[in-house]
Amino acid sequence: MHNINKICKDNQSLPLKTEGNLRIVFLGIGSAFTRRNRQSNFLIIQGDHHILVDCGTLGPLALDDIGLNVTKVQCYLPTHSHADHIGGLEEAALANRYTSNSSDKPKMI
Repeated sequence: MHNINKICKDNQSLPLKTEGNLRIVFLGIGSAFTRRNRQSNFLIIQGDHHILVDCGTLGPLALDDIGLNVTKVQCYLPTHSHADHIGGLEEAALANRYTSNSSDKPKMI
């Protein structure tokens, strides 16, 4: 796991709610071929709503780094159809179909 102590305290998962303020959390930065920096994926959180912008092949691992998984995401916003931006969506779709107990399925923008 990467050093995420600044956003997650006491090994808890990242809260997906705020008190109304806007929060942007970068889960990865870098290029299509970076493993260490988890590609370009980020969460936008405001109030009770959140969006994951891009979910590359390493997106599910980046979520795991902050104590979350693809079944917790409310909404996905892929920016374009390169693997480092959409490669994790297949895992998200399968996990939400076969392993999620929630009736609320994520939206795709």
